[in-house]
Amino acid sequence: MTPGRELIRLWRWSAALLLWAGVLAAQEDDRDRFRGGGVLTLDDPALLQAPDSVTAADFGYVRAAAVPRVDAVLYPIPLQEEGNLWSQWGDGLIASDGRFWSAIGDHGGPGGRSYVYAYDPEDRRLELVFDQQQLLGQQQGDWGFGKIHCRLEELEDGRICWGTYWGNAPPEDWKQENEHHGMVVAADPVSRRLDILGILKRPYVIPAAMADTRRGLFYALPCDRNWQGQGFAVFDLRQGRTIYYGHVETEASRRFVLVDEAGGGAWFSVRTDTSRQVWLARYDADSNTVEERALPLPEGYGPMRAGTEKRDGRGLFYGVCDGLLVRIDPERRRSEPLGAVWPTQGGRPEGDPPRGAYTTALEISPGGRYLYAVPWAHGQAWSHGAPVVQFDLRTGERKVLAFLGPLFESRLGYRVGGSYCLELDAGGERLFIGINGQLLEPEAPPPKSAFGHPSCMVLHIPAQERMNDSP
Repeated sequence: MTPGRELIRLWRWSAALLLWAGVLAAQEDDRDRFRGGGVLTLDDPALLQAPDSVTAADFGYVRAAAVPRVDAVLYPIPLQEEGNLWSQWGDGLIASDGRFWSAIGDHGGPGGRSYVYAYDPEDRRLELVFDQQQLLGQQQGDWGFGKIHCRLEELEDGRICWGTYWGNAPPEDWKQENEHHGMVVAADPVSRRLDILGILKRPYVIPAAMADTRRGLFYALPCDRNWQGQGFAVFDLRQGRTIYYGHVETEASRRFVLVDEAGGGAWFSVRTDTSRQVWLARYDADSNTVEERALPLPEGYGPMRAGTEKRDGRGLFYGVCDGLLVRIDPERRRSEPLGAVWPTQGGRPEGDPPRGAYTTALEISPGGRYLYAVPWAHGQAWSHGAPVVQFDLRTGERKVLAFLGPLFESRLGYRVGGSYCLELDAGGERLFIGINGQLLEPEAPPPKSAFGHPSCMVLHIPAQERMNDSP
């Protein structure tokens, strides 16, 4: 080999090593910035790479053609380092000011803490707006509220409204001077003042609720200390009182309410007898009554866990029951099974009802063609690649817009656990996702269920992946 060729060879090896060292340094910078609370933007083709455990043949999906852009920021780390198990359990909202609102809590009982944040996608700033325990006057040692488990709502006057929930529930014999249980509260983003609009009479809390802001009604599904559903309640937000409460004996679901502003009411899941058949009961806002067997869900389907927030252009709702999609026609009182959001691995025992991956939030595109979901909500999303799924209602195709898990874990040392919080903007362009996850440490064994370090993400859906948006 001539000296010239040897120099060229050495130069190529040196250039490759320098390039690789630069990549590693950039990744370390990204990791430090992310852990320090900085906002990162990722648009790496690796977002479309499935883990080895997921194959298209097994899960029946196609990959998006275009790489999305994902913005990500941790909720403030000092809070997460102080708490027991910082996590996110309720759905958020995109308010009229364009900001994405969401909540996290430390999962605590005595002294439990919950905070409400607003993320501005224009200046990419995540701001702590409401300190719930301070606003409620929670005293040191009180058994307080370590979670906001239900959806945040924006009232017509701009206040943010939600229902309160314990972190860990207090024991039956727990007593304190200022008893804290289920309350409907509304907080003003400008004055930072919180008002209590209603209180459950019994020591229950509110894991699921939705509001009809047009009529000023708050629909709640309370539960007790043992996580058992305790019926269906309606608060009149303008009168500040409960106007309806019942269905404790009919196994009212404690998970989700469909708000039917167009039809003047709400729908919630019930089992009215010992059979496995689940019905949607209908509350009529005009008569203040409930029809329990208003609409049957498909045979074998469990209670509704998530659904769209209003009727689409054809007057239809969509829901998720045990990870299975369902189309709901409230006028014809019909439901239609649509298949799994994301299949579970392996088969199921003979005789067991069908199931898909556990899914707790659902969004629909402005034109009504596409549903969006992040399956495997409860800490296990990383083991399936943490897919962000677009379900095409016209073709039945299941498309993965991004596998968040592998890239976030390899590049940032962040394990994506799942999501209970999903919002699509009015243009159908940006998907806001509240993520439960965990920062990985080199010496510590990786967790099987990832909680402790929630983050806020925004997935920018490429234009070519949302074309022809009509059913």
